Amino acid sequence: MNMAMVVDIPLHGMSYTWTNNRERSSWARLDRFLCTPLFLYWFPSIVQKGFCRSISDHNLILLEVPKEDWGHRPFRIQNVWLEDRVLMKGVHEVWKYCSSANSFGVSIVKKSRAIKNFMKERLG
Repeated sequence: MNMAMVVDIPLHGMSYTWTNNRERSSWARLDRFLCTPLFLYWFPSIVQKGFCRSISDHNLILLEVPKEDWGHRPFRIQNVWLEDRVLMKGVHEVWKYCSSANSFGVSIVKKSRAIKNFMKERLG
């Protein structure tokens, strides 16, 4: 760690990221990812991988978080579903008749779950 409070993540797969492509070659690690200790706290398994270069005199580097569990996947909606009048009528009915005795925030969550379940059943 240095005075700027950033950490140089170790490079895996190679020891340099640049070469001058001459007969008496020079190599250097010019390209790198720097991050804060807080970033490393949140992503402790992060790695920086080096790949062979192609046309450029710089090697490709990739910042990767292997096998990270990001939690529950959100429900996605397709715009084309909004054009299905029968489906939208069902969504409106579920929203209208879903219990709303709780606070507004809890009510929205319950209604959203009910709509999600309805759409999953309807769309298969």
